[in-house]
Formats: sequence, structure tokens, C-alpha cells
Amino acid sequence: MSAHDEDKGKVSLAVFVREMRENIAAHIEFAQLDARIKRAKYLALTKEGFTPQEALTLCKP
Repeated sequence: MSAHDEDKGKVSLAVFVREMRENIAAHIEFAQLDARIKRAKYLALTKEGFTPQEALTLCKP
């Protein structure tokens, strides 16, 4: 890897970190919503008769 490529990588990482910081509230809200959806899916599966292990398996991406 050349020094130029290494510098581009550092800049890209710095931009990514800045964007993550700017959008942290949205990332947190997304994580909360995603957790609620996954829990609802798990509960629905167990309510329909799947075992807890089966429901967990079906909830995996």
C-alpha cells in the first residue's frame, strides 16, 4: 500500500467517524426500533407454537 493510499484510507475513516457522530441519535433510534421489531417477531413466533430455540433461529438474519 502506498503512502497516498494510506492517507486516503485515514481520510475516509475520519469522514466516516464524523458522520457517525453527526448521526448518533438516528443510529440509536434505529437500534431501538430494530430491537423492538426483533422482539415482536420472536414473541409472535413463540405465540404461534415455535419453541424458543426455533424462534431464535428464525430471528437470525
